[in-house]
Amino acid sequence: MTAPKGRIGASGATMTTVSRGRSPHARSFVGLRARGPLAPLPAAADALNGASPSQPPADAPELYPNLDLDFVPAMTVAEWARGAALAALAALLHAAFVAKLLSRKLADAGAPWHVAAAPTVALAALVFLLHRYVTLEAKEQARLISERLAADADSLFHPMGEPPGGDDDVRVHYKLRRPTRPGPPRAVVACCHGFGANTWSWERGALTRLADRLEATVIAHDSPGFGLTSRPKNLRWYVPAANAEIARTMLDVAARAHQSLDERAGRATGGRAGWDSPRPRRVVVGHSMGGIAAATAAGAGDVDDVVLVAPALVPPRAPPRTTTGEANAPTRESAAAALIGAVGRFLTAALAYAFVPFLKIVLRVFVRSATFWRRGLAKAVGRASAPKLFTDLAWADGYRRPSCVRGWDDGMARVVVAACTGGVNDVWANESKRVARAFEGVDSDDDRGATDAVATLDALRASGARVLIVHGDEDSIVPLANSRRLAAALPGARLAVMAGCGHMPHEEDPDAFVDLVESFVESPVS
Repeated sequence: MTAPKGRIGASGATMTTVSRGRSPHARSFVGLRARGPLAPLPAAADALNGASPSQPPADAPELYPNLDLDFVPAMTVAEWARGAALAALAALLHAAFVAKLLSRKLADAGAPWHVAAAPTVALAALVFLLHRYVTLEAKEQARLISERLAADADSLFHPMGEPPGGDDDVRVHYKLRRPTRPGPPRAVVACCHGFGANTWSWERGALTRLADRLEATVIAHDSPGFGLTSRPKNLRWYVPAANAEIARTMLDVAARAHQSLDERAGRATGGRAGWDSPRPRRVVVGHSMGGIAAATAAGAGDVDDVVLVAPALVPPRAPPRTTTGEANAPTRESAAAALIGAVGRFLTAALAYAFVPFLKIVLRVFVRSATFWRRGLAKAVGRASAPKLFTDLAWADGYRRPSCVRGWDDGMARVVVAACTGGVNDVWANESKRVARAFEGVDSDDDRGATDAVATLDALRASGARVLIVHGDEDSIVPLANSRRLAAALPGARLAVMAGCGHMPHEEDPDAFVDLVESFVESPVS
């Protein structure tokens, strides 16, 4: 790996460019077969020099042996017959009550017989296809399992929310890695993944490396709506502010994990553990959408360092505002503006809820497909990493696992609805209260859970946390220019550009990524 080269930009932010390298300790994973034909993208095929993607050997260990990621339901003869009978019945009813009148009109117009019969045939086909979808989807749903049954041997769960089993109850799934060196950790680290990902995004390469290189206790958790974290009905859990709350809780969990080891070591020696336990540095790392949560978590205080990886946090194009008082101070708006805003937000929420059934159908079609994930991830990574999606099959399989869990589609749909409603469950009641306050001339205390980029940046600047932004120069999802503007908006922030990487530099080149984080965390505090 080429050594990082740093330089100071005009805004005062430090920028580093890192070239890709190959670690001699890199591991190759073998995953499961694809649902359909595994055809690489043209760019990936070019990188393979015309060779076919290698297939795993027959005796290769599966990444998730307890899961059937490639389950494909099939209809029985009886179900085919039932569907044909339903289609015939629909055709007869249509012909008896609707088609006769329509056929007479078409005949008077001189239309041929097959034009008159087309609506009846189309209805019969639609009824059969609907029966087929419902039958196959019932089999898909019947084979889904709970989060705990889908978990790995090293999976852990942490309860959040009240009461247990209620709409606000959340059991956060996470993975924990400790340093191999004995003694207290020098840091505790919480990692937040991006949209559509889960802990595998960090497990694949960076999680253990971060623990060893930083001598830290590192936790990666699944955000609500993704992975193996439970999917509550309360929408407040699906916004970045709630994910930030979870990240801060994970820092405390990591600290307590060390303390419990310290206590056990002390009991084993009949006294003190044998080492002092100074406060470890608290570090939050967030990728893409998780970058918003990481920045929000750091902005709440008591975080020393924050690492934003290809963050989806879009800074305002206007110069940063000067904070005078609390970042989230109530504001007063006119009654007309409040009424117009309330109508717009209510219509947006109504459309979001109406779209949910169609969204779930689309999600079920694509998320279950191995080819969809491999093609999609190949477009997200850099050119050098794209071919690996078709040879390292486990890379995409780690993203597919949540589709074996009950309610996975409900969780992803709730993420979309929460983005449209700001995490508010009763939009009508919330907006009515907001409008009433405006008409009364009372300051509006907006309790929606959406994260405002300006407020997030204001809080992050005020927190005093050091900021490192890591971005791949081949990122086609979040432009590198966004991170440049973000670094300029955060005085003292460091920007590291990883050459040859796309949207997931921590997965594409974990050694180079960990080098950057280690250099940043261990650098002297100014």
